[in-house]
Amino acid sequence: MSTSVSSSPGRPLHFAAFVQNTPGHVVHGTWRRLTGRQADANDLRLWVELARTLERGTFDAIFFADIIGLYNAHKGGTRKFIQSGVGIPANDPAALVSALAYATEHLGIAYTSSILQEHPFSFARRISTLDHLTQGRVAWNIVTNTLSNAARNFGYDDLTEHDERYRWADEYVDVVYKLWEGSWEDDALVIDRENGVFNDPDKVHRINHEGPRYRVEGPHLVSPSPQRSPFLFQAGASPAGRDFAARNAEAVFLTSANVETIAEDAADFRRRAAAYGRDGSDIKLFQGLQFVVASTDEEARRKAAEIDEWIDGEAQLAQMGGVAGVDFGDFELDSPIGEVKAEGMQSIIDWVNAGTKGREATVGDLGRFPRDRKPPGRVARDHRRSARPMARRGRGRHPRDEQRDPGHLQRLRGLSHPRAARARAGPEGVRAGNVAAEAVRSRPPAGDPSGRRIPRRLRRGPGRRLTSTAEQKRRTRHVHT
Repeated sequence: MSTSVSSSPGRPLHFAAFVQNTPGHVVHGTWRRLTGRQADANDLRLWVELARTLERGTFDAIFFADIIGLYNAHKGGTRKFIQSGVGIPANDPAALVSALAYATEHLGIAYTSSILQEHPFSFARRISTLDHLTQGRVAWNIVTNTLSNAARNFGYDDLTEHDERYRWADEYVDVVYKLWEGSWEDDALVIDRENGVFNDPDKVHRINHEGPRYRVEGPHLVSPSPQRSPFLFQAGASPAGRDFAARNAEAVFLTSANVETIAEDAADFRRRAAAYGRDGSDIKLFQGLQFVVASTDEEARRKAAEIDEWIDGEAQLAQMGGVAGVDFGDFELDSPIGEVKAEGMQSIIDWVNAGTKGREATVGDLGRFPRDRKPPGRVARDHRRSARPMARRGRGRHPRDEQRDPGHLQRLRGLSHPRAARARAGPEGVRAGNVAAEAVRSRPPAGDPSGRRIPRRLRRGPGRRLTSTAEQKRRTRHVHT
């Protein structure tokens, strides 16, 4: 699970459930428990039940991680991953989005899609369709690719160089932004039955993108969806990844080692965002956490001990090495973790060192990593409920008013929802919204020093005033249609 990091006291927490459509995710081996349901990942009912439970618990979103290849080698091969269900089977999370949206009313549904796995034109079409079907509740976790096997699955000899992957991502999002934000003007969809006009041809535009990797003529094939651009997550940890997130993300997933590191990471992301003309507080930061939920501390300890008995330490070690690009099968378990040198290792080393104070952390500690939990404690209920009133049982109706709720993702945004802003502003607001289409045909909009296309809600300018989450929530509930 991940929890958002607030930059000011009194601001409500946000919660997202961190999952993957696979039997082995983060904590490996627990699929063997008879009371667990990870082995039922192929069953749609499992995901529908989870989504409804999260909605009753007032979570903001369910967040699907994903991989498109086997993890990098452990003991020289991939046998351990396949044998222990570490990221395989791995089902496509996008296939779940429509079903989960139909089963819920407010829950945001975020899924991971790599720039490697789909051409930006077809991906933009898929997301826009899902945004219509979910009524504006879909989110995209933008990732590059760190797995050699995934690169070879899509016809490449090996991994693209790290910083080049982010240059690739820059062009990828440039294409999809043009399609989502600039191809259709706001009033292009006419549906005039009397005169037989469905779309206004003068208000649907080709994007004519030409870049190093993509040539896309357009137009976008889907009419403007509730969000136009989906809510955007990112999890880059390197300097290039953080800059990419600062330019594009509305929420960033962190795996910081401790409170001090979280504060440093938050300040860094917000400083980078400000450098790109954004308000740093506009980015929500979600810290990855693990919880054992119970009615009492004693019960929580008992459940934690039971779960620990099922954890597969070697699978944990294999998965962490697979992510970092290190074959831990080549190391003795008592080798100091500081001897391991790899680009993706620093955050993992920080985590393990934080849990082994008083002695030097070893490679073997990686296999015990999930077990190093803090003592049980309770989240302050009053603070949690300040984020949203508790839902009744059933399909998540919240008893605060009879207005249709714009969905949990909208209250994460630091900018007014584009549809809400135009609805408040009337005809002038609608005309202002068409600036995005004109920008594609003429010049890039203000607000991004690089001159790239970015979603309207991520830039400053007339009609795009930054608002607090609370103010946005008050406004959108009365104008969302």
